[in-house]
Amino acid sequence: MNPRPTPFPLLLGTVLAVAAAGLALLLAGAAGDRKDMHPLPGDGARTEILPDPDRRLAWPDVLALPANDWEPWTRSTDYIHIAKGGAIWVRVTLANPSPDTLTGVIADAEFNLDRLDCWTPDAAEPTGWRQRTAGEIVPAHARDIWGRQPAFYVTVPPQGETVIYLRAHDRFSVWFRAVWWPEARAFHAAQLRGILADAIYFGILIALLVYNTVLWVRLRYRDLGFYLGYLGSVALFMSLLRSQTYLLGLPLIPPAFDMAAAATLASSGFFMAQFGREFLGLSTISPRFDQIARSAGRLNLVILLGSVCVLWSTTTAWVQFAVITVVITHGILVAAAFVAWRRGAGHARYFLLSFGLFFAGSAPYAWRWQMAVPLGQTALFVLLGSALEMLLLSLMLADRFARLEHERFSAQLSEEKARLALLRYQLNPHFLFNALNSIYGLVYPHSRAAGDLVRRLADFCRETFTGDATQWRPLAEELATLRLYLDLEQARWQHRLAVEFSADSSVADTRLPAFLLLPLVENAIKHGGATSPDVLSVRVATRPLDADTTEIEIANTGRWLAPDEPRTSPSHGIGLANLRARLTRNFPGTHRFDITHRDGWVSLLLRLPRHAPARP
Repeated sequence: MNPRPTPFPLLLGTVLAVAAAGLALLLAGAAGDRKDMHPLPGDGARTEILPDPDRRLAWPDVLALPANDWEPWTRSTDYIHIAKGGAIWVRVTLANPSPDTLTGVIADAEFNLDRLDCWTPDAAEPTGWRQRTAGEIVPAHARDIWGRQPAFYVTVPPQGETVIYLRAHDRFSVWFRAVWWPEARAFHAAQLRGILADAIYFGILIALLVYNTVLWVRLRYRDLGFYLGYLGSVALFMSLLRSQTYLLGLPLIPPAFDMAAAATLASSGFFMAQFGREFLGLSTISPRFDQIARSAGRLNLVILLGSVCVLWSTTTAWVQFAVITVVITHGILVAAAFVAWRRGAGHARYFLLSFGLFFAGSAPYAWRWQMAVPLGQTALFVLLGSALEMLLLSLMLADRFARLEHERFSAQLSEEKARLALLRYQLNPHFLFNALNSIYGLVYPHSRAAGDLVRRLADFCRETFTGDATQWRPLAEELATLRLYLDLEQARWQHRLAVEFSADSSVADTRLPAFLLLPLVENAIKHGGATSPDVLSVRVATRPLDADTTEIEIANTGRWLAPDEPRTSPSHGIGLANLRARLTRNFPGTHRFDITHRDGWVSLLLRLPRHAPARP
């Protein structure tokens, strides 16, 4: 007896709730804790700025400038900004009213500046000032404080003041916000919490990458392969966003950093579009959305290939194009998933939920980037949203894998039952064949039509009773069995049944399990006869869809009966369920089975690989 499985939506909701609560507590509560940080100016500190758009001012010149050349800065929550490769000088005066020497850290609230220089008073220096440097282009060993955030130790004498000069420069534009940590240990604790949050986030991504890679190696599903590409691209982009390459000793200096950011972002958009198309089955459910998603993927590919242009650009426009394109691609797939869900694709609702989580986390980040404003703490929401999205998509794919395994087991069970039924019918088949041949000999001299009918019945019984449903055979042999069956039905229905055969000889060698199509023809006769107003028309067609795929169509006039509609004859849907199970077992991830109904016809379309290996 199989144990009763836990409903997937309940399991999914529980896992997501626990993961969301844990990650939110970690990111917003721990990594986002900045209570010991003081934006400048504030707490008795004064801030003055001196724009240097052409970068002509040198340190001795700045020191000699009169006081009225400096502009007071009072907006502690805003960023000091200068565009197009300029520089900004900042003079900060820190006060210490306590009787003890204060050793703290002055830092940039972000970690995206190319270079930040700092001059502090030092009697041991010949000029009386000590210069230190930090920023993205500065190697780790040359920094005053190790880490991705530009920061410097500052000592303020008891009941005194210290004047600090800072110069911020960036290739594209400067966004600088000075903050003061009166206690150095509080700064280091915040840094450690941020690194810990990143380690947990990237640990989750690496674990999901390994798990889904193992699944892909085993199953080789196209959508799973595209998901791996998406997951890997997001992991690379987030490592750039969080300056993980710098922490690993592999700093990327602008503009190489911006080129890599645009390339990985566009790559994620391309793989995401392909994954959505395959997973949702848009080519069948909504060809229009499939074409739109395909175009979005191609646009992301163009941006990916063109990201090398950033090397010669003086703006971040290409990166902003990548952000816009990825957001649009997400929007297209959300709309496509909604359409797929409304048309009966139940798995699309999980797709909607996962992208909703990503949107919730990424919207503040995308807006700030498009406005050319530093990311600030919004990057933490990106971590939260993307981690939940990847977790949900992996759970969704794992659920699909479990369902496929269950269907494969059901298919094996169905075939075992078919073997038992076949044994029951094969107790003495020669007795039946001999009896039919005797009847044929007696009837044929009096009625050639009746004799031919008896002969066809004998051939059909010999084919079905002695054949092995677990063996594979060419499509041509399968169609010959269908012709025998339809000849017998034609004798029963006579002029009320019209049969059309259209078999392309180029796909006659396509191999498939024996008697795979017979239940579809039986359903066409059974249900088409019950819903066709006058003459029942049945069409059997085979054709090549492309060089590697054979398309088989079995269609009948009438209308499609929903499962809850009343029927003139009992039907439990067992035939179609068994067919789907056999397809899953014999063509895992390489087949497509669709049912359409329009213009008075019900069509069953089956797409199979032309060169699939026979499975035991």
